Amino acid sequence: MSFLSSIFTRFEAPFYSLFLILKQSFIYISYPRLIVFDFLLFLYRLLRFTPRLFIQEAEDLTYGEVSYAALKQLLDTYALNATSFMDCGSGLGKGLGFVSAYRGIDCIGLEINPGYNRFFRKVCSFMRFSGVTVLDFDLRDGEYPSSDVVLLLGTCFDEFTIAKISESLVAQSPGVVFSVSQTLDLPGYTLIAKKRLPFSWWYAWVFVYKK
Repeated sequence: MSFLSSIFTRFEAPFYSLFLILKQSFIYISYPRLIVFDFLLFLYRLLRFTPRLFIQEAEDLTYGEVSYAALKQLLDTYALNATSFMDCGSGLGKGLGFVSAYRGIDCIGLEINPGYNRFFRKVCSFMRFSGVTVLDFDLRDGEYPSSDVVLLLGTCFDEFTIAKISESLVAQSPGVVFSVSQTLDLPGYTLIAKKRLPFSWWYAWVFVYKK
């Protein structure tokens, strides 16, 4: 069954990627530099992640990305007046680049992989994304920077990590939290929405918390 599932996933992936491109075409038309940004991310993935097809144990952490369409819908619906944005587990910075281009607000990324961060800092400078900072940061440790809005792609985090992240978010006290695939224990917050939106791997549930 796992073999058939793997074959099916590899077969459908190109069609889903094309679907996302078409779904986000209006965003690319409005913000054409995101086309260049996506191309640079594609080149990095091609060079960095291709070995996963041939090596059973890859050194990279499990990786997935937010889609522009999903993030735009979340921001427009629940964070229209936000002046700052934080991505917990920012990866290659796709969410940060989009929010900078789309909203022009201050953005900060927290990412444990220093290789991703080095790459994104170079791309950020090349693309001239303003007001964007990315930190080498383990989400299980330390005090989070302050931000109006927080995005968390928690799909692959275990219960301990989610609990630590929840504690840090309550202490940081953002106005809105978008949590992908995971519910959070956030005293003082209300779960105001649950939406199924597209991401790089497929559709996923997003839990929207508001203080």
